[in-house]
Amino acid sequence: MDHQIALLCMKVLAVPATFAAPKCMFSAAGNIMTKKRARLTRNHVKELMYIHEVWLKVREWTAIKKARLA
Repeated sequence: MDHQIALLCMKVLAVPATFAAPKCMFSAAGNIMTKKRARLTRNHVKELMYIHEVWLKVREWTAIKKARLA
């Protein structure tokens, strides 16, 4: 009985570990927004963040596509 309650508590009360994704995003934003890039507009920063986020996925898809063609 105690085992079932423990399992139920872990499912209901567990807090997901979601700290990694925001930490990576803030790190990337810090690398984009430097003193040399102080004049970037908000829209340009958003676009650069999007490109940074999507670029790894594009590289993965390209590698998968090359592997399938080989």
